[in-house]
Amino acid sequence: MIQNRRTTVAETTISNRRAQTRERLIIAAQEAIVERGVAAASVEYICETAGFTRGAFYSNFADKDDLMAALAHHWFAEQLQRAQGAIAEATAGAGVGIDDIPAAVRLFMDVHAMSPDWGILTLELRLHALRTPEFRTVFAEAEAGIAGVIGTMLTEALADNGLELSIEPADALTILASLFTFVRTDARGRTETIEQQLSNALVTLVRPMKSASS
Repeated sequence: MIQNRRTTVAETTISNRRAQTRERLIIAAQEAIVERGVAAASVEYICETAGFTRGAFYSNFADKDDLMAALAHHWFAEQLQRAQGAIAEATAGAGVGIDDIPAAVRLFMDVHAMSPDWGILTLELRLHALRTPEFRTVFAEAEAGIAGVIGTMLTEALADNGLELSIEPADALTILASLFTFVRTDARGRTETIEQQLSNALVTLVRPMKSASS
């Protein structure tokens, strides 16, 4: 029993260490892609950035494509966590009406604040998906998964405040996400501009619930 317990502890330690290594490699890949682009971010450079050998890399990923797939899932999971927290914060407390949308968007932006590198990484991943059919499939599936969760959460948050989307949630998210990405990657963009544009777009996509207005 003691030997089995020691084996379990050792296996857990190795598993945790491997997870940490994978995490560091994924983060290093993000940094390398922002700095050099997907094509120029070689396995060697990613390992150098992470402080690992190529052996450590290939102990965790079959190749660069495998790393890119893991990076996509990691990136979308991070965006989902940010969005969930931001939506919850922006719609908490007193009821949010259509006139309150600008203030809610401002709060959303405060909670969803991110570094300028976010826009570069977003564009690089999308360009890689356009150029690479295999990655395009992985990217599209991950994106569809997060869109479904956020769409449901946004619909429920609006309903709690007597509001609803005037179009399908998936279509509304496509519009809002495209606008958000565009203004985030616009070199001339300012926070105030982003908030105003998102507010204007959301106001046109939201209406009082029929049951609430009747």
